[in-house]
Amino acid sequence: MTVLVVVTGASRGIGGSIAIEFVKSGTLRNLELCLIGRNREGLLQTQGLVEQCTSTDQHVESTIHSIDLSDLEHLETNIQSAFHPLNRTQKERYTRAILINNAGSLGHVGASSCLPSPMALKESVDLNFTSSVWLSSYFYRVFGREQNIKCDIVNISSLCAISPFKTMAMYCAGKSAREMWHKILSLEEEATRLKVLNYAPGAVDTDMTKFLGSSNTLDGDLSSFYRQSQKDSTLIQCHDTARKLVHLVLSDNYKSGDHIDYWDAMDDNSNK
Repeated sequence: MTVLVVVTGASRGIGGSIAIEFVKSGTLRNLELCLIGRNREGLLQTQGLVEQCTSTDQHVESTIHSIDLSDLEHLETNIQSAFHPLNRTQKERYTRAILINNAGSLGHVGASSCLPSPMALKESVDLNFTSSVWLSSYFYRVFGREQNIKCDIVNISSLCAISPFKTMAMYCAGKSAREMWHKILSLEEEATRLKVLNYAPGAVDTDMTKFLGSSNTLDGDLSSFYRQSQKDSTLIQCHDTARKLVHLVLSDNYKSGDHIDYWDAMDDNSNK
């Protein structure tokens, strides 16, 4: 039987690394990856790396779908198209379906009293909240109600979801709202086979942290932290946080609705 893993934001960074680490985990002999992202070239690169790390005793299939998740007008049609091959007869071969809900953006960085236009705020909310929760809801409707499929939804969260940081109000608010929605989903479906995880990957060496280190509108202390972390090479690497997440999900060692940080997740069979 096959495990299905859907990853958004899979064209680079944390999302791409998560897809690769599911293959490298060594525990999944039959794996189907559905990779979603804006950048087709990046998705092809991730797909190529997946193929490179697939062992001879694994059967791994991967499909790529170049979708702009912030385009709400076409979101439902685009996601349905990506999921179309996963029809009712094919679903019978899945024992587990996992959604890694990773896609997102920083949004406005700067003082809360100096917000950009309402349209710019809407674009940020469309991607960072609306499309994210709609995708989780849709994924659950497709897979979570199947009696023979264990369903996992992983919301890629952040310390910003539970702690305020100056000049990052839009990012914090988006992550906080997104996490609360997923916590409520876990409560509503606690009698089912669905499990929901809010995973905070830590301060990871990505394009986002490079931008924050060079931003002149970010709070000075935060900007200094990112610059110094880059200089000292102390930022977490994408493959390290991805590996911890994949281990956590596959070991099933968490309570549905939990917020677990990179520094809480353990590499063995226990975590806080």
